[in-house]
Amino acid sequence: MKRILFLISIMLLSSQAFSQSLVELFDLIEQNNASLKVYSAKCNAEKLDAYTGITLADPEVEFGYLWGTPGEIGNRKDFSITQSFDLATLFGARRKEANSKAELAEIEYEQAKNLVFFSAQQTVIEITYLNKKAAELQKRLDTAKQLEKYYRKLLNNGEVNKIEVGRAQLARVSAEAELKSVQVERNSLVSKLDALCRNAQENDAVPAALLNKFVDSELYPSDYFEGDLTLSVHKQEANLASQQIESAKKEGLPEIKAGYMSELTVGEKFRGLTIGVSIPLWKNRNNVSRAKAQYVLAMSSAAEVNSQLNAQRKELTEKQESLQELINFIQSSLQSLNATPLLLKALNAGEMSLVDFVNDRANYYELTDKLLDAEKDYEIAKAELAFLP
Repeated sequence: MKRILFLISIMLLSSQAFSQSLVELFDLIEQNNASLKVYSAKCNAEKLDAYTGITLADPEVEFGYLWGTPGEIGNRKDFSITQSFDLATLFGARRKEANSKAELAEIEYEQAKNLVFFSAQQTVIEITYLNKKAAELQKRLDTAKQLEKYYRKLLNNGEVNKIEVGRAQLARVSAEAELKSVQVERNSLVSKLDALCRNAQENDAVPAALLNKFVDSELYPSDYFEGDLTLSVHKQEANLASQQIESAKKEGLPEIKAGYMSELTVGEKFRGLTIGVSIPLWKNRNNVSRAKAQYVLAMSSAAEVNSQLNAQRKELTEKQESLQELINFIQSSLQSLNATPLLLKALNAGEMSLVDFVNDRANYYELTDKLLDAEKDYEIAKAELAFLP
């Protein structure tokens, strides 16, 4: 918890330090996230399972002691030791299959980790947007408070009636309610981020000041983690299916048994080597066909995912370009339409009514909100595009 508090203090110093702290935030998530701990344990278990049962069968040892009847013929002692050799193990097919399974488990863990990191990055973008929106709403609230104060002064001088003061008060309350709504949403997202990077054994939550600093889009460390590994997962599944085909073919070959045997009787001793072959007529039937079907399925899934990713990449690229054009248009429009000082001057001079002022500001505020929304959507599209493989 001390480390998290130290991280917060760094975040409030500068944008560059904040960007570095985001990387440190990802480190905290990797260390403490409960879901990642589960995925890590699952990965280790799957790798151990992959390398289990890929060795030769255990040797078999037999000893027999037989009593002879009648007693004159004596007793017989038998001893044998045999070892089975399956070609799938001897040729390394099982080892290659196990390596593919272990690699698949690693890729699936990395994919789970990347999705958690990506969720954290999306949350940061949302919080940054709400920070900017809260700053804009605070300006509007300050303006509304000044208007209410000004109209109360006019009321005391008998220059306006209570209806005008009520309108100014309503504008102030509306601005204040909107600001509080944004703050509630922001705090909820901070709690979500806190849940991602906090150890389950810690009871202290990360304070809401965690992301109190505005962040430029270029400071998002999107290259800190790999992108979407869904396609890599399907490709590795196809590679695993290919290895399983080889293993199934080797399992269809005869299994060899070799060993040593001795038989001891009264006056006679027999010793020698034994060899046998197990012909796989029934046990491994359809194994190759099943493995080939799984390979076809994995390759089809990989092709489908690749097609979806290409379509998604095109869609996000076009969306990002359209949003950039919209942002540029709104920004240029706001620069030419921002007449707040002139409107306040006209309002104070009695050249326009409060209703006209509020209506004019409402249109300007709506355009400003659209700009903030477009900037947020642009950052989300940019992050999603960067996440694609």
